[in-house]
Amino acid sequence: MVAKKGWTLSAHMSLIRAGVRTAWFRWPARVEALEAAKEPYTGLNKRLKWVYKCGLCNELFQLKLVQVDHIDMVGKLDNYEALPEFCNNLFCSVANLRVLCKPCHKKVTAEQRKRGWK
Repeated sequence: MVAKKGWTLSAHMSLIRAGVRTAWFRWPARVEALEAAKEPYTGLNKRLKWVYKCGLCNELFQLKLVQVDHIDMVGKLDNYEALPEFCNNLFCSVANLRVLCKPCHKKVTAEQRKRGWK
């Protein structure tokens, strides 16, 4: 398969990667990981019903401040041949997922990239 005329391979793969990741947001294992980290909110904000426990720092955060992290890296999607493996790794079981606050997720990702993980 060749990238659409006028598009670079990188731009085309970026579009595909974004679409696949958007679909992943509804993946049942991702939802299950979030449900497992969910706890009732007991603070003063009456509009906030749930908070989520970070798998590393064990602090509680609003949903908008957490991300679901893959324990085993998903990998790069930089060519068409990588698509099956990328999807297989992305759409994994809940055993390979954990909920992290954004600061912890950023640190974990930086460490993995530093070690040369893709």
